[in-house]
Amino acid sequence: MQKSSLKTRLLTAFLGVSSFLIIVSGVGHFSSKKVFEEFHYVSTDIMQTVILVAKMNEAMLTGNRNLFRAYLAADLNGMKESKEAYMHESRIVHESVKKYLESDFMAGEKEIVQKFMDNFKIYDEKSIAYLNKLENGWDNQTVKDETYVTLYIDLPNYRKAMTLALKELIQFNENLASTKTKDAIAVYKSSSVITIVISVIGVIVATFLGLFISSRISQTLNGISKEISTSSDQTSQASTELSSSSAQLSQGATESAASLEETVSSLEELSSMVKLNSDHAKEANTLSQRSLTSAEQGDKEITRLISSMESMGKSSKKIEEIINVIDDIAFQTNLLALNAAVEAARAGEQGRGFAVVADAVRNLAGRSASAAKDINVLIKENVEKTQESSKIADASGAALKEIVNSAKKVADLNSEISAASQEQANGIEQISKAMHHLDSAIQSNASSSEEVASSAEEMSSQAKCLSQLVHDLQTFVEGGNAPVKTITPAARAPERKLKLVSHYITSKKPAKSVLPFEEEAPIKKAEGF
Repeated sequence: MQKSSLKTRLLTAFLGVSSFLIIVSGVGHFSSKKVFEEFHYVSTDIMQTVILVAKMNEAMLTGNRNLFRAYLAADLNGMKESKEAYMHESRIVHESVKKYLESDFMAGEKEIVQKFMDNFKIYDEKSIAYLNKLENGWDNQTVKDETYVTLYIDLPNYRKAMTLALKELIQFNENLASTKTKDAIAVYKSSSVITIVISVIGVIVATFLGLFISSRISQTLNGISKEISTSSDQTSQASTELSSSSAQLSQGATESAASLEETVSSLEELSSMVKLNSDHAKEANTLSQRSLTSAEQGDKEITRLISSMESMGKSSKKIEEIINVIDDIAFQTNLLALNAAVEAARAGEQGRGFAVVADAVRNLAGRSASAAKDINVLIKENVEKTQESSKIADASGAALKEIVNSAKKVADLNSEISAASQEQANGIEQISKAMHHLDSAIQSNASSSEEVASSAEEMSSQAKCLSQLVHDLQTFVEGGNAPVKTITPAARAPERKLKLVSHYITSKKPAKSVLPFEEEAPIKKAEGF
């Protein structure tokens, strides 16, 4: 079931209270309207009829007095004045009756009015006949006597009947007014009771809804504030851990820079050794050319030349073996250089494996230097023997040809050694480029660690703001009893300044002084490095 929103709950509560207010207002309006209608009927209709009855009664009494005045008038003019006065009062009665008949009648009211009209009609006709007869026979005593009987005997009966009818009308209207008043009072009392009951019910319902909704809202807000508080705590812990991780990352970058410094030093030493190997190869090439020149000039003492050539052949063979060893070492040095490049590319953490590869390359280069030195000694022996052979025999064509071929082979081997040395230099250059890339990566890691530390501080600040918002929400819900929670900001990661690798490549000692060659190292084998 979908939960109702806060807006819906509050709107429902206020609509409920408003419904009770509307009911109370409706009941009050209905009762007020009913009371107004009752009192308006009393003040307008009933009072109007009472006024008309009073006018009729007054006109009837005044007319009756004018009848007596006409009879008792001193002269005919006085009698006529009384007659006119009666006629005026008669018209008033007729007009009042006419207005009365235009109003709405209640049950039994019309019969009373009709009784009055019947008696007044006869009374008025007899009164007019009485006045006319009295006027016409003013000086006649007989007429006087007859009118006396009419005035004192006939008319009083009708006047009495009209008076009774008017009294009945007055009593009827009084009773009607009393009834309407009682009805109005009853409506007022009942509406008051209903209003009070509905108001009490409304207050009870409003109080219940207020307590219920406020309790539910308070529980919901408390739950939300607790969840937000938990989230802020977790955010604070995460920022602290993130700051610690950034510190570790920065420390790792520093250690990587130190390892990279050592690696660069090893590369510098390796580069010096490769250059030294290349110089030795050039020197060997020069010596082989000299041997070739000496062999072309050795045309004397063929026996000694042959003996010297045999010795030189052995030396050349030994040179060939040494050169093979050097070639093997150079080949494996090239492989190790490639491995060193791979290790350098993988040296994301600290590059520990690269140190092992670099050390192996250093040993191989040392062996290569020792072999090159032996080659130099042997070549010198060959030169001396060649000079001795040239003094002994001039006719050494075939032997000299073999020497020339051997010298050419030595030159080719020296060229190969030079090419291998160039390949080693290229490999070291690639390794140097890889070191530069590695240095850039380390610098990027250091920068990233600083950014992560800054982000951790920002997260800690946001967590602190979130905690303050939670406290404000709890204060809004619980008042002044809300607990105060503080968040410790994340520790700032220490700043470390890293130097570029190029800083370490500019001032290194020569390889010979850093890593001297082993004089007694064995020749012909590439194992053991």
